[in-house]
Amino acid sequence: MKAKLILSILLLVSITSSAQLTLNETINYIDKKLKETEDLKRTYNDQFTYVLSGLGLGIDGSNKDKVILSYNRKFSDGTSDELQYIFDPTHISDVLLISDTYKDAVGMVNLKFVGETSITKQRINGKVTDTTTSGFTLPYLRTDPLNYERLKKAFILLKQLYAAKKAPDPFAN
Repeated sequence: MKAKLILSILLLVSITSSAQLTLNETINYIDKKLKETEDLKRTYNDQFTYVLSGLGLGIDGSNKDKVILSYNRKFSDGTSDELQYIFDPTHISDVLLISDTYKDAVGMVNLKFVGETSITKQRINGKVTDTTTSGFTLPYLRTDPLNYERLKKAFILLKQLYAAKKAPDPFAN
């Protein structure tokens, strides 16, 4: 009887510990982590700082295979810009921590892609420029030492969930 009870408990623990977030839960988690940097100041270079706002991550309404990450920056010299990154999560190749000498609460993470498959849109004074890139940076709250690792795991999970959602390629092997 004790053996069956212990086996049942171990089975239950293994099932609950292997539970994984859904696609929407993962996107919401990353979105929440981005929003932790809202209204915080980041040093841009030795002369300027900027304050972050309008941070968000969501599924692209016109192409469900892509995700949009966006945020605004208001610089200490009075200028501002809006950044928007459109990407296919299955193209993520790495999530790297950017090391810098500034001690701001906001750090930066570099999201890398296979090839130049990310679209970057930057709006300055109403003028929008579009470029394709192999990566971009995004803010994270550096004051929690585990935030980078959590974001990295979340982006890797996002990649896996999108890969599982796509139809398997019969010629992949």
